[in-house]
Amino acid sequence: MILIVVPGVISNPVTIHPEPTTAPYGRFVGCEFSGSGRFLYVSTYNTIESALFQYDLLSSNPVATRCTLEYNPGIRVGNGFLRR
Repeated sequence: MILIVVPGVISNPVTIHPEPTTAPYGRFVGCEFSGSGRFLYVSTYNTIESALFQYDLLSSNPVATRCTLEYNPGIRVGNGFLRR
């Protein structure tokens, strides 16, 4: 879901990727916006693997822009928690 926040108001929610419930992508555990606000980065993690996705929020269809930046089968560390 994309949320545009205006001082205390959340508006324009759009689901861009339902939270996965099965392998290989586990649960969403972190998200971060790029400095420009154009990209949303979402990390996933489960007991045996993790992944990092990127979405272009300026696209008319952010869902179609999903790019897997990293996928770690058999590795539970590395993606998990994002911070700028």
